[in-house]
Amino acid sequence: MASAQTLTLANHGGVALTIQNIAVTGDFAIVTNGSTCGASVAAGVECTIRVEFAPKAAGVRAGSITVADSGAGSPHTVALSGMGIDFSLAPDGPVTQTVAAGGGATYALLLRGAAGLPGTADMACAGAPAYATCTVTPSGPAIAGATLVTVTIATASADLRIPERPGERQHEVWLAVLLPAGLMLIRRARPGAMLALLLVSSAIGLGGCSAPRLIPGTTNGSSAGGGATPKGTYSVTVSGSSAGLTRSVGLTLVVQ
Repeated sequence: MASAQTLTLANHGGVALTIQNIAVTGDFAIVTNGSTCGASVAAGVECTIRVEFAPKAAGVRAGSITVADSGAGSPHTVALSGMGIDFSLAPDGPVTQTVAAGGGATYALLLRGAAGLPGTADMACAGAPAYATCTVTPSGPAIAGATLVTVTIATASADLRIPERPGERQHEVWLAVLLPAGLMLIRRARPGAMLALLLVSSAIGLGGCSAPRLIPGTTNGSSAGGGATPKGTYSVTVSGSSAGLTRSVGLTLVVQ
């Protein structure tokens, strides 16, 4: 249903205009709220008639509004027209996909509308599981004709590995060389030398502590706060909206 449009009825005569009837035809209706034309219109005064378009089919829709009154040339008729918008959104393949965490699922939908319809559909996806992304392509398909719409849901898997810190192996080599040598000299070493050896060993061991590590359970390269997509069965809704109409398709994603 389109927004109501306003028609103005003006009485330019020198006497009051009596209104016997106001009628509409076609896919149109008079909206009481905002209409000010009553039984009569005083001389030099205007009133308004609000008409809304409620198409019952797609395509060009014609109608009229007729005012029967006491003025010359009555009844007065104004032609009305509007473009009815309608379209469908339906699966063009399986609606259930099963993936392992970290995998992706692709669904095919078909959007159809009558030839010549203006405008596009605003596509949206809701219900994707945690740490997953849902992409609809194209995001604004034309509603005229037939358009293939692809829905891609990408899940995430956890990376539990802790990457090696820069220089970590070198530190291990130095410790492997210094500690045995230091132990051989312990009997002859002075307390000060032993303390220096311990300090050197500690410094080498702590040299890489500031290097970043992945926190177990997060995914390298995923969005902030990312993690593994939980196992389960998810209901995802893909919808297209245009001219106040919304068409939806339900999809199922199983994450194992």
